[in-house]
Amino acid sequence: MFLSELMYYSIANEDITDEDLDNILEVARNANKERNVTGALLLYHGFFIQCVEGHRDILNQLYSSIIHDARHCDVRLLRFRTIEERTFDQWSMAKADSSRITDSLTLHYSPDKTFNPALMTPEQLYRMLARLLR
Repeated sequence: MFLSELMYYSIANEDITDEDLDNILEVARNANKERNVTGALLLYHGFFIQCVEGHRDILNQLYSSIIHDARHCDVRLLRFRTIEERTFDQWSMAKADSSRITDSLTLHYSPDKTFNPALMTPEQLYRMLARLLR
């Protein structure tokens, strides 16, 4: 098996609500359990950041559906790589707690206190996402 990790960010539609996010998570959790996919999702300041782990072919299929999802736009693939082990193995899809993001935390991972994934490296976003789940 080729265990892989896929990470992207995108711009959420302005009308995304907390209920929408809960629905996204519920559908993802159910589907991911069947496909042996794990991961985490963050919605913050109008950006989705998601990291998913699983078989490479499954992640390819998943990414195809992600880029066609009308709830966001400007999907930017940050990385798609082979990994030795999962980081998010405890969650079929974890919801990263955006309320824990502070200026100090953002500055730890970003060159600016204003959260903007375009200014951050994939590794910085990955580490920030993982930290929010601790």
